[in-house]
Amino acid sequence: ENIALCKPVVDKVHPFGISVEVEDGEIGNADALADPDVENTISQYYSKPEDCKRLVEETGADAIAFFVGNGHGNYLKEPIIGYDRIKEICDAVRPLGCYGVMHGGSGLTPADFNRCVESGARKFNYATAISDVWFKYFPEDLLARMDARGEEQGKPRRKVLDQFEEEWDKLDFTEGEKAMAEHVGMMMRDAFLCSGKADLYK
Repeated sequence: ENIALCKPVVDKVHPFGISVEVEDGEIGNADALADPDVENTISQYYSKPEDCKRLVEETGADAIAFFVGNGHGNYLKEPIIGYDRIKEICDAVRPLGCYGVMHGGSGLTPADFNRCVESGARKFNYATAISDVWFKYFPEDLLARMDARGEEQGKPRRKVLDQFEEEWDKLDFTEGEKAMAEHVGMMMRDAFLCSGKADLYK
């Protein structure tokens, strides 16, 4: 089903020079989260290299996200990341012109990211953490109302942000923007190991 849904998208947008990222399985695997012994069994839920390879081969995707202990949003406990599995997957898809993607980067340490990069991952999703930097510059009463709305709708704070746009759009985020820029710079340098490498982009 995943292949059947993804391949038409790839075929439609590739002629326009648009790259496509596909996802194997489920990031933040629900079965793993429900497993009471997950700390000892987590690896059995990891994405498999052969499945990722097949998904890329049959869709022609440019990037693939996978589950190796990572999850969206903030982690409730320290994640158990399968660095060896990242390498196995990335080694399997790299010959196909595809690179590995890590969703659920928020909550990982710079050292964790270093190991992911060394294992072959080349793109990281990091929205929750960077949003949290920005939210430090929101008024407390606005954050409280956003959190209440999010709880009503079963969504994290940043997923209801658009519903309060008229309010936050009037705020001065000069300091917040500086803080976000500093944070991104730190992550590029210390976590993603990509600072000073723009000349490698093709």
